[in-house]
Amino acid sequence: NNHVIEDNSVKNVSGKCDVVNAFLKDKKFSAKIISQDRLNDLALLKINEKTRIRNFATFRKNSVVLGEKVVAMGYPYGKTISSEIKLTSGSVSSLSGLGNEFTRMQIDAALQPGNSGGPLFDKSGNVIGVAVANYGKKEGIESFNFGVKSSTLRAFANSNGIDFEYP
Repeated sequence: NNHVIEDNSVKNVSGKCDVVNAFLKDKKFSAKIISQDRLNDLALLKINEKTRIRNFATFRKNSVVLGEKVVAMGYPYGKTISSEIKLTSGSVSSLSGLGNEFTRMQIDAALQPGNSGGPLFDKSGNVIGVAVANYGKKEGIESFNFGVKSSTLRAFANSNGIDFEYP
């Protein structure tokens, strides 16, 4: 997510990360920021090493369906809890986000700080979105969780010259 690599609270200097690292199977890769989409809260990173990562994620071509099962993976609260990846599951509870935002979906799988940018999978293990927001906890009301739909991810990637392969 863009909000992970950019701190909008910094007003006098650029809040963009100077160094971004990506991790895969306990291997650390340095990465550069290729593109940012502040409106949809997305960022595209490219690892600097010559290593080629193939078949890391499979994206589903079809749209999400109301009520379908969803699995969120991420690192809620980072290493404060543990360095292991966490999984939470639920359902797609709305096909739009806060204020009828059609690029997002609401899910009832629990999201916490640290889930941002993590994948949302369907029951077959295909990516159907990316975890982006949790609303309500600070306001003291029931929390609502949102993800950016894969159709928006696809449009963002395509606008940056990246095509997805589908199963």
